[in-house]
Amino acid sequence: MVDPREIALQLEAEAQLPERPEESAVGYGVMGLPFASGHILALRRFPATSIGEGFTSVWHRTPDGRWSFAQDAEREAACTRYFGAALVADHRSEIEIEWTGSHAMHLTMDEPRLASAVLEGEDLGPLGPVPRQGRLGDLYIPQRGLLATGGALVEPFDADRHIAADVRVSA
Repeated sequence: MVDPREIALQLEAEAQLPERPEESAVGYGVMGLPFASGHILALRRFPATSIGEGFTSVWHRTPDGRWSFAQDAEREAACTRYFGAALVADHRSEIEIEWTGSHAMHLTMDEPRLASAVLEGEDLGPLGPVPRQGRLGDLYIPQRGLLATGGALVEPFDADRHIAADVRVSA
């Protein structure tokens, strides 16, 4: 049986970027962890990236579809770079991942505060599919927690063609 902890620790120690002209990142993440209440959490950990130091990003979607990110890197060098226009907020946060078993991790961050399934004082409820599958742009979030490893290639940022990493708050 595959040991996700061992794969993640190996990526942390040995992540190699492809030699390509596109922006690239290599790592792992929990593609989505849905709660029956409609909340969704997700995690992205990229120990190697061509746009800066490695980073960790925690995503949160509220039941009404509002996305926010907490990450330990500047928005231009993390997930906000690619999804910022769809967010209502982003936070710079210290984020730590501790693997507590072969299939279990403990995540801590200082802003916003996350404890068990409580985020900023709100209990997210039991795990379970959300009433309407979540998505962020063209990225559909799974209806159950999935850990994935791999990499991403993205064309380099071009200010004439792409939206900057600013978070756009909608009314």
